Amino acid sequence: MKSLSSKTLFAAAVALAGVLMMPASNALAESAPADGLAPVKVKRLDEVRAKPGVAWGEYTHVQLLALDVSDVAIKAPAQTHKRDIKPLTDKQKAALSESYARAFTRELIEDGIFKTAEQGAANTLVIRAKLVEIAPNYIPSSGFAMSGRHRVYAENAGKMTMTFELLDGASGELLAQITDEREGTRMWREINPVEVRSQTNQIMSSWARIFRNHLDDLGRH
Repeated sequence: MKSLSSKTLFAAAVALAGVLMMPASNALAESAPADGLAPVKVKRLDEVRAKPGVAWGEYTHVQLLALDVSDVAIKAPAQTHKRDIKPLTDKQKAALSESYARAFTRELIEDGIFKTAEQGAANTLVIRAKLVEIAPNYIPSSGFAMSGRHRVYAENAGKMTMTFELLDGASGELLAQITDEREGTRMWREINPVEVRSQTNQIMSSWARIFRNHLDDLGRH
């Protein structure tokens, strides 16, 4: 076994000392997220990352982009046959988009919290939302004919998962990312198309009210 020369040992010691003496700020900078967002706790939201130092109160206008329903995953209940798991129809996508737009317009614009903005501009907050997943508690089986006397009861119609991105209207800079799963009020009831529509509207309104009441919490790192 060859022994290391004194020059080799000295060079190694100098390199090691350089690593140990590296400023902590450099190490932190290397590990910081590239998008500049940091985790923050916001009441009633599952996961939030926001840019530190944003003056959220300076945003006086909001631009609501259309809800992205292009790739919604369907998480079916256990024992659901594969033939019964189907993607959303165009009609269902349109209804979800309408429910989202109506809820956020009512809570953020019609009630005077923000003024509406058609294009990104100074003091404008752009909200971009995507419906990621729907997890219904019940999917009708195609193996038997539905009759008027057939009824299904559950605590609620199911859950929905959404992601939101908040951007500065003038620069397009990403200010925050939010992921949240939400379900309707738990109460045993009959699950039918009318009830599903009602709970969808309820969930969308719940998200809109959270934005209305807790937007400033994004700055509390």
